[in-house]
Amino acid sequence: MGMLRLLPLVLRRLRTYAPLLLPVLLGSMVAAATMASIVIYTQAPRDLGLQHAITNADERSLDLDVFFRTSGIERDVYDPATQRVHSRVLSAFDQLAEREVRNVRSSTFLVPVDGSGVIDLETTPRATFHVLESTDELLTIEGRMPEPGIVEMTDGIATVEAAALRQGAEFLGLSIGDTVTFFPYWEDLTDQVNVRLTGLVTPVDPDAYYWDVPAMQRIVREPTLLNTLPVIVTESTLVDTIGVMFRKADGSFYSRYLTNADEIRAADSERFS
Repeated sequence: MGMLRLLPLVLRRLRTYAPLLLPVLLGSMVAAATMASIVIYTQAPRDLGLQHAITNADERSLDLDVFFRTSGIERDVYDPATQRVHSRVLSAFDQLAEREVRNVRSSTFLVPVDGSGVIDLETTPRATFHVLESTDELLTIEGRMPEPGIVEMTDGIATVEAAALRQGAEFLGLSIGDTVTFFPYWEDLTDQVNVRLTGLVTPVDPDAYYWDVPAMQRIVREPTLLNTLPVIVTESTLVDTIGVMFRKADGSFYSRYLTNADEIRAADSERFS
């Protein structure tokens, strides 16, 4: 009942002060609208300046290069690492970046092509296993691409299939159908694996921009002692076979994401900083 007796008093006070409160209310609305317009007009020049910078920049300089390494390349290491990194990139660059190229490289193996099995760190050629995404678009092949997994066991030694980079194979005098033995330079569960060459591959365009980082140059540059024979295998072969046989082998991962420049706004710079 007390509250009801106060209601007429409240109404009389509101009528008395209404002329004073109305300008305050209108002023607040005008101030809010003014601040909103300032934000809009401030953002517009920033977007215009950013668009000018993007237009005059090298298109590929806007791409995102992602590198990381793992200790081990077996499935329980490989899958969580690749999925975590890829999902984080897509989350951070929502609608702004799309993966174009991915290359996974194993640790370096030693390849005594004379068949002696004798290792000399000063003279024995080196080889690496690679998984290359979009292989058909990046490489041309003579022969065929390899099948996954172990294709043969001889005296307890597993044989896997791979396609070799042509210039490395020719440098070592190898051809399609040859089998070479890869030896790890470290002690592991397995001390060797045979690799049968099912094809020879060459880059479709060795001068293309996606070969211009060290992680990809290993595939296209001239053979050297430290990078003699890169071979392409299936993801399953690398992860489920090589990764299991050689638990101490490291994985080196590289991905290139193409940036959709038309979707970049000045506000994104604050999100990425």
